[in-house]
Amino acid sequence: MVTRTACEVAVRSQPNPFSWAEIEHEPKVQRCCIGRSFRSTEYEILHTGGFVRLCTERGRVYWLAQNENDHRLPDWKIHFSVHLADIPRAWNILTDLFLKEACDFGMKAVAGEAFDSWPPEQRGREITVYIFQNHTAYNGGGPMMGYCPGNEHNFWLGPEFERQADFWAKFVEEAERLLSAANIQSRGVATGDLKLGRYASLRNEAFIFEPATGLYIYPPNKCGWQPPEASQQSLRIRECCGAWKPCALATEGPPRDGMATRPTSIEMCDLLQAAALGHTRPALCTGP
Repeated sequence: MVTRTACEVAVRSQPNPFSWAEIEHEPKVQRCCIGRSFRSTEYEILHTGGFVRLCTERGRVYWLAQNENDHRLPDWKIHFSVHLADIPRAWNILTDLFLKEACDFGMKAVAGEAFDSWPPEQRGREITVYIFQNHTAYNGGGPMMGYCPGNEHNFWLGPEFERQADFWAKFVEEAERLLSAANIQSRGVATGDLKLGRYASLRNEAFIFEPATGLYIYPPNKCGWQPPEASQQSLRIRECCGAWKPCALATEGPPRDGMATRPTSIEMCDLLQAAALGHTRPALCTGP
């Protein structure tokens, strides 16, 4: 079998090297793109398990580390709510922004082949951008150290790769603006997520302890967005946004358009800062 490779030398705004149409036309072609910003970053496409993923090598190691730790480490994600028919256009918009902002780790969208089987309880999570939060489990650089002599810098996990709340607030603000300008249709904020805008929401999807089974499981929607305990740090938020405001939690019910007006970056930064300060989780979502 012949493996075809499409490798772009540098990120460019147009045409998108990872356009939805190109990926869906030949989903298993190896695609990579080297972005040059404050450092060179190689991006690639993975088309597996009903998702299309845009990621870096560091992102693949992050997912490996999550698997090795039974998905119990912080797993922060920004979800974007998009009507299935609009996913191709939304993907093009958000991958462009992801590359432009030199994001690391990864993002994903439900693949076209999986549209018909997308679970109703996952409504509002059609596109995901991963937020890396460092953890003591990554001390020493993570699971690839010792296996990649000379290339440790590509796989290293550590606090220097965290992005602060103001970065993500501006990212979400621009994403909201671009999606709205393109008339992308929202399906309503994902049930249980922390609402950041018409399309965007925040959730920590670290597995939670389920007392009935004695197992750690994917957090059901009723567990909400899973803020950390008040004594813990989340996202290493800087003191840059002032006092935070009460946050909105999406609940069961018909899809809604979300906020009546697009929030400012400061308002979204306030919501992200709420994640750092911590709230009390429902009883089901606490464990040993």
